[in-house]
Amino acid sequence: MIHIWQRIMDGVFPPSSSLLILRQYSGVPYTNYYAPQIIGDTMTLSSYQSPLIKASITAGKFEHNIKALKDLGEILHAHLMSHQDKYPANTTLLVPIPLHPQRMKERGYNQVEIILKAAARNTEYRIANLLTRIKNTSPQSHLKRAERLSHLNDAFAFAERTINWDPVTTVLLIDDVVTTGSTLEAARAVLALHIPKPVTLQTLAIAH
Repeated sequence: MIHIWQRIMDGVFPPSSSLLILRQYSGVPYTNYYAPQIIGDTMTLSSYQSPLIKASITAGKFEHNIKALKDLGEILHAHLMSHQDKYPANTTLLVPIPLHPQRMKERGYNQVEIILKAAARNTEYRIANLLTRIKNTSPQSHLKRAERLSHLNDAFAFAERTINWDPVTTVLLIDDVVTTGSTLEAARAVLALHIPKPVTLQTLAIAH
C-alpha cells in the first residue's frame, strides 16, 4: 500500500535524482562512508564522489531535506567520538561556516549548522557561530583557486560573542564540502585574529 501511494505521489511530484539515490541507499549507515584524510590543511571525513554523500549534501542544501543533513551528522559524530583524546567535548568548540543573511533568508537554515547540531546531540560539544558572512559571494565552481581566494576577500567578519575561552583548547571550523579550500582558508584567517593565542584552530569538512 505504501509503495502504491508513493508511486501516486511521485507521479504528481516527480522526485529529484538526489531523492531517488537517498531512497536507493535507505538503511545504509552513513558511517560506512567515513574515510578521513588530510587534504592540504583540512581534515575531510568522506568523499563527495560517493553517491549517497553527494545526494545528501545536494538534497540538504537545495531541496530542504533536513533529514539528509542530520544523517550526514553521523559521520562527524563518528569522527568526534573516535578522537575524544584529541577533541575532548568539554574543551572543543565547533564553529560552522556561515551563510550570508540573504542566502540564509532564502534557504531558511544553515546546512552546516544542522549537521553540527546532529553530530553534537547528546554530547557536551558546544557550537558557536563566531563568524558572519558579509559578502554574498556567487557560486565559485567555475573559478580557479586564485580567483576563488580573491572572490572571498573580506567575505567574513568576526561575530562578537560572549564566550568563556578558559576551558577551550581547540576550535574546529567546519564546512560541508571542500574543493580548493578557499572558503575555509578565508574564514580561518579572520577567525585566527580573534581567538586566544593558546587555542588551536583546525579546519574540517564533511566531504571533499
